[in-house]
Order: sequence, then C-alpha cells, then structure tokens
Amino acid sequence: MNYNSDLLQLENKLNSLKEELSSTKGQCSLLSEQITTSEHKIEELNINKEIYRKSVELLILVQKETNHKIQKGFQDIVTYALRYVYNDDYAFDLDFGRRGNLQELDFNIKTPSCKTAFDPKDTSGGGVLNIVSLALRIALLELHKPKIEGFLILDEPFAQINGKEKLEQAEKFLKAINKRINRQIIMVTNGNQMVNTADNIIKL
Repeated sequence: MNYNSDLLQLENKLNSLKEELSSTKGQCSLLSEQITTSEHKIEELNINKEIYRKSVELLILVQKETNHKIQKGFQDIVTYALRYVYNDDYAFDLDFGRRGNLQELDFNIKTPSCKTAFDPKDTSGGGVLNIVSLALRIALLELHKPKIEGFLILDEPFAQINGKEKLEQAEKFLKAINKRINRQIIMVTNGNQMVNTADNIIKL
C-alpha cells in the first residue's frame, strides 16, 4: 500500500472541503445580508403601506368635506333664489355621484307639488329653470377658489318667468343678491319693468 499517495489524496480532499466550506460560509453571509436587507425593505414597505392607507383615508375625508362645502354653498344660494321668487316650499339639492371613474353632479329641486327631488329639466317650468340657472352662475362665481372677480353679464335672465308678481320678485332677488355679492350686473333685456328698475340704462 502506498500510504503517501493515500495521505496526499486525503489532504487534497480536505483542502477541497475547506474551500467549499469557505465558499459556503461566504454564500451564507451574503444570503444573511440579503435576508436582513429584505426584512428592512418589507418593514419599510409595511410602514409606507400604512402611510399610503392613511393618506388615502385623508384624501377621501378632504374630498368629502370639500364636496360638502360645495354642496352646501350651491344649495344655499339656489334655494335662497327659488324661495325668494316662489315660496319657502322650494329647495335645491346638489347630489354627488360616480359613473365609473368620473365624478357626476345631479341638480334636483323640490317643489310644493313634488317633495321628492327631481331634475328641473324634466318637469319644471321655464321660470324655475331661469332662476336655477342664474343662481348657479352666481354660486359658481362666488364659490370658485380663487374667487372669480369681475362683473356679471345677463341676457334676458327672466325670459321664461310668467306673471307680474313673479317677475317683480325676480327683480327684487337680483337686487338683493347684488348687495350680497357686490358685483356690477350688466343685463340685456326688452322688458320695460326690468329696465325701469336699473341704476343706469343704455338704450340701443
């Protein structure tokens, strides 16, 4: 038996095993570092996930509060207009909805004959639409951020209102709301009654 040869083979195998062990230790060390890094990333992602969740909740809350303020502002102005010209049984509702990813707004009114809110275009008379349209324009100018400055131009704003009494109320509403918003109003009209109540008249 050649003991020297066997011993040399054992030494070579031992050295090979040592190299493999050293390589394995290096791989284990690298894997350990990667695991630690991954754990830190997972922890960071969980923190970010919570932050994002709370951010979404905050955005939803802000949106709801903003919608509520917009809703109240529009409803107050338009309802004020309707009740000024008609009576206290009129009310305006602004409803927010969604169609897919798009935000929708529904304009509805309540009248003495219909307590369930409905679209004024469907069943209401032209006079009511005149008042709603005018009040919505005023609300948009007043509630927009930043506020839209300047005068308000109206072209036959009360053309569909029937009856002298209602027309007088519409005229009074226009004067009353003008004191509140403090805007110059330029109105084009053929109605002598409206002309006679103007502060300044230009006839063409």
